[in-house]
Amino acid sequence: MNKIEINEEEFIKKTFQILDMINDSTSFFFYFSPDPDAIGVSIALALFLNSLEKKSVVYLPNGYDYNLNFLIKIAEYNHIKIIYDVSTVLKHLKKEEFVFVTCDTPTYRLLPDYKKIFKVWDGYIQKKSIEIDHHFGGDSEQIYSGSETIFFQANSCCDMIAEFFQIIATKSTRTNELVTYFPRNIVLSLLVGMCYDTQFGKFLVNENNYNKWVNFLSERLNNLTWGQSSHMRTANEVFDTINKMSEMKLVTMSNLVDGALYKNGVGLLILPMIGKYESLAENGDASCILNKISSDIANMLPENAGKIGVFCYYDDIKKQYLVKIRRSSQYKGIDLRNFENDLKKIFGTKYIGGGGHPGATSFRMSKLPRTLFVKKMNELFEVIIDSINNAAD
Repeated sequence: MNKIEINEEEFIKKTFQILDMINDSTSFFFYFSPDPDAIGVSIALALFLNSLEKKSVVYLPNGYDYNLNFLIKIAEYNHIKIIYDVSTVLKHLKKEEFVFVTCDTPTYRLLPDYKKIFKVWDGYIQKKSIEIDHHFGGDSEQIYSGSETIFFQANSCCDMIAEFFQIIATKSTRTNELVTYFPRNIVLSLLVGMCYDTQFGKFLVNENNYNKWVNFLSERLNNLTWGQSSHMRTANEVFDTINKMSEMKLVTMSNLVDGALYKNGVGLLILPMIGKYESLAENGDASCILNKISSDIANMLPENAGKIGVFCYYDDIKKQYLVKIRRSSQYKGIDLRNFENDLKKIFGTKYIGGGGHPGATSFRMSKLPRTLFVKKMNELFEVIIDSINNAAD
């Protein structure tokens, strides 16, 4: 089921529909594809539910970024149950019917152990679910039929929950109600997701909204933090912590990019056959799932090459090859959209389509033998090198 993007007026309406479901329910199961935004928004919501004396269970299987343990400790201290293995999750789900809450997860294929868990879900008499997401396009979908949903173009899901709290607060007759929805632990959880998804403001969908919430939450975090100097006090410190969190991701990406083919300022990286929703890290780290870091790799490659990077992998869900071509931040010599004609000539009927911007494009090719795909991509590699040389002349 395709996601339907909502506007700000619909956002308000859906906020109160979700609040009604929360008030009418007692137990909530947080089920998502773990990355800092997903974990941050889920812990923030679970803390909010805890203030309403609701029970929350969070499924966080091994493979998540373990440097997020400070958020996990916050949750456990506040009697939010964190479960790390699917067998224990299934026991809990069979004891009573939970409201399923899935945030920051574009498709059910990214949900860990979904076949086993959905089998229990299918046996529920009343299937209640909440979905909150900011991903659109591709294989993004509504996961549960009949969900209460908020699908909105936003910088992160944590931005959306901050707006969610603000909308609820504006309906209160009590003065200064907004701050009561933002105690320190919720503030910290939300900043983790906002800083991670935007890389501290580098990649924004809505700059005004980002500035509004990061400034408000950073100031509030500072005002609410006392005691040990090691405690995070600002959004900058949260971002620094997130950079440390991503060590496994950076190592994994660097190893891949270092192994690319380089020539005359152009890099070519063709990933080995791996599932779109499999991790590229040796330890299975969830932050390194191919679908999550493909754009990061595509952006890192040209910086390593100097001018242009060509990153390719096979999408085992759609059964097609993805070719992402990017310019480095310093190189403006060629409009990458011009290579579409070359792709059409090289791949013929196997070319599906694509396009983009002068400095960033993506193209799709239907399935063909891998050896033939590699051969054709090396042809394109030489075409791009010649184009750079001609542009220099």
